[in-house]
Amino acid sequence: GTCAANCPVEAIDMGDLHYEIDASKCVECGTCAANCPAEAIVSE
Repeated sequence: GTCAANCPVEAIDMGDLHYEIDASKCVECGTCAANCPAEAIVSE
């Protein structure tokens, strides 16, 4: 939840089994990756 809560454009939502990033909303700011405690999100 921390990664999603920090997304300024609300591009991360809970899917069926895990959180999913909506690429059409994502502005690639890196806020989610920087604030995700489990390092589950990385910038490509």
